[in-house]
Amino acid sequence: MFRLFFGEFSSFRKKNLQKFKERLEYFFGRYLPLLKLHRMPLLDYLNGAAFLPLSGPTYLNVVSLSSELVEEFPAIQKVLILYQDKVLYYSISRRDLPSLFRYLTQSLLPMTIGDELDYQSRSTHGRFLRGPSDITIDAPLTGDDALPTVHIYNYNEAEDTEELVKYQMMVYRSLNATVCMFTTEEVTRRLMRNIDSYLGSELSKVASQIGDW
Repeated sequence: MFRLFFGEFSSFRKKNLQKFKERLEYFFGRYLPLLKLHRMPLLDYLNGAAFLPLSGPTYLNVVSLSSELVEEFPAIQKVLILYQDKVLYYSISRRDLPSLFRYLTQSLLPMTIGDELDYQSRSTHGRFLRGPSDITIDAPLTGDDALPTVHIYNYNEAEDTEELVKYQMMVYRSLNATVCMFTTEEVTRRLMRNIDSYLGSELSKVASQIGDW
């Protein structure tokens, strides 16, 4: 989990040893008490992710949604799609799936469930869970409006290896479906508006179909 947000130990330690020590104390001092090992299910001990089995046509709709999303917005380089707390589809490295799955299902989604219930009582449209609260303006994404960043593996075809790369992460949720989008390119509010317009209708259709299945 530390690697997901701060990168590898070795590179962090080389840059600034004192800051590395402080970051370790800060992160693990808060993260370890949250684990609640005596209540942790077997799935977490095995460092895995839970998948939701789908019928063939429904799964094809999920794959089509992902493919069309990337085609419509080339800035999006990797995708992870969940329904409730189960994985539907992913194009990230399998090495990153367990840590991202744990972060989303045990931290981010539970933290936003109250806001989501309030939001859904007023609208059936989806929304971004992190980043700017107002995407109607064109101000830079800085400070509290900045998107979260994660370090995940990217396949280097020339060297046939995986290297750790820093990505910006957009998390969009509609009904019970969540789409995580990763990019190394610049993200603007205009891009987020366009993604919101696209996923607001398309993701809700897929989520409704899964809910009825």
